[in-house]
Amino acid sequence: MRIEDRDDFVDVVAQAVIDKIEERDRITGLVEMVVSRVLAMQKAEAELKEAAEAEAAMGTEDAATKTATE
Repeated sequence: MRIEDRDDFVDVVAQAVIDKIEERDRITGLVEMVVSRVLAMQKAEAELKEAAEAEAAMGTEDAATKTATE
């Protein structure tokens, strides 16, 4: 292998490595974005569920109070 060919080969391999790193970084960014959105949706769902349960508990307490006063 000639030195020029070797240098070209090294350049090609180096560029391939750089491309793989950039691809991995891009995929990592997408994964982080998806995970962040899923966690935000789960948090919102938990907050809604908690609010609904609190509202239902208040309704039960109101009904019990109304029955006791009658």
